[in-house]
Amino acid sequence: MDSIRKEILITTQRLRFFADGANKNHVVWTADLLPTNQAAATAAMIDQSAAVMQRTLDKSASEG
Repeated sequence: MDSIRKEILITTQRLRFFADGANKNHVVWTADLLPTNQAAATAAMIDQSAAVMQRTLDKSASEG
């Protein structure tokens, strides 16, 4: 009988937003995950998502 190995991804993520003056904010995105062999893929997804957030916020600021 072949053994079946299942890999379970466990992740906890947190986004924190900090105001820095009237028109500036900082975002801190923390991700904890297991197994750690998924870290590179998760980091890439976070980077892509952060870029989308930045473009959206920049566009909103220029329209407002």
